[in-house]
Amino acid sequence: MLGLFVFVEVLNDIMFEQFDDRMIGLWEHQREGMGLILAGISLIFFLYKEGGN
Repeated sequence: MLGLFVFVEVLNDIMFEQFDDRMIGLWEHQREGMGLILAGISLIFFLYKEGGN
């Protein structure tokens, strides 16, 4: 999971360099959405794992 976060941050740094001003706002929204999705998956996984004990 930590590797996924590192990958997303590296990808963000690379992609951010290439976008112009119009695309920066769109990428910010996509990054926020990806963060919410990852947080949701992490929470579900954590709750499922804790519930199994």
